[in-house]
Amino acid sequence: MAALQRALRPEGSIESGEGPAWEPQAENCEESGASEVLASLHEARGDATSALRLLAAAGSQRVFALLRRHLGQGADLGAVSAVLPRLVALDPGQMADLAALHPESLKPAELLAALAPHGPAWELRYLRLLAWRSPDAAKHFRDRMVQLTAELRPHHLRPALMQSASDEKEESSSTSSVHGTWLEAAWASGSREAASALLALGHPEQAFHLQLFEIGSVQGALDVLTEARLPEEKEQELLQELCATAIQDGHLFASLLAAVLSPSGGVPGVKVSTLFQQLPPGLEVPTAAVALLLSL
Repeated sequence: MAALQRALRPEGSIESGEGPAWEPQAENCEESGASEVLASLHEARGDATSALRLLAAAGSQRVFALLRRHLGQGADLGAVSAVLPRLVALDPGQMADLAALHPESLKPAELLAALAPHGPAWELRYLRLLAWRSPDAAKHFRDRMVQLTAELRPHHLRPALMQSASDEKEESSSTSSVHGTWLEAAWASGSREAASALLALGHPEQAFHLQLFEIGSVQGALDVLTEARLPEEKEQELLQELCATAIQDGHLFASLLAAVLSPSGGVPGVKVSTLFQQLPPGLEVPTAAVALLLSL
């Protein structure tokens, strides 16, 4: 209470005209409770900016209620940018929520910079909220959202890519396009969702290579070829690439052999005898594949 009493003690009497009129002083607020009282006085006098500085400096949770009151009224709180890192450190979740609601006052680029030290998960949470509540503000950060989704939530990558491509198509009234950064993000994620997204967005060759080289799935690569319905020449080219890759890796070879001998129809144009002839000496092949070969 001593700090509050010092802060509230005027140097002179306003009524008597002795001394200057009293103004609340932030340096007198050494205690959080005193800061909150002085912030209330500032706000009551119409000085929300000073109230914001006091509450932020004191680390008071009441600062978020103040922001909701004044940002909701369209107030310009010029001090927000200066104290943004402190506010984010105090409660990144509340700041992400507020910033998504008021991108005109809490600039997305500044909020992302303040969130970055707290980890990419907070950045992704904010961008998802921003895309939902303020789509126009979020469109400038699509690349970052796709990258973060690929890194943190690869199982959500397909809907994220599809939505981003759809939004860009609608805005430009042109054919849906996929940025190079999106393709890189999909590749880096190495997920089946990413391969599915690439195929759906018209990039079957990238989807095929992702399945084969990153995921290591022969059946996944074959499924891409089946679904893509590529020209015969291109399909044969990719099948040859698949075979050439599989005979260098025992596990891939076993998967390809199982696919070729599958009762469902095998792999068109690929013969077991040809694979066996191309198999390099000394390649370690799983026992099950060896047994399958010996049974032929």
